[in-house]
Amino acid sequence: MPALSVLLLEHSAVGEEGRNSASMQTSDAVADALVLAVCSGLFGWLLATGPTMSFVVVFLVALMIASLALPASQKVTSPSAA
Repeated sequence: MPALSVLLLEHSAVGEEGRNSASMQTSDAVADALVLAVCSGLFGWLLATGPTMSFVVVFLVALMIASLALPASQKVTSPSAA
């Protein structure tokens, strides 16, 4: 996340750095809590079918979320590179 913070500060207007940094941290915390809640609920619900299936499904959900982030990460560039 430090590289993303530096990139955020480079893209921020003068005087908006604090607000943008706080917004990014809040967004990160909310997304983490949401994914944790969904995966925990899914894991608990699937635990009745067997522990192996629960772990496989939760890891597949995590892999799916990571694969969705890859295309977005390719669009982010440094202002000096543009």
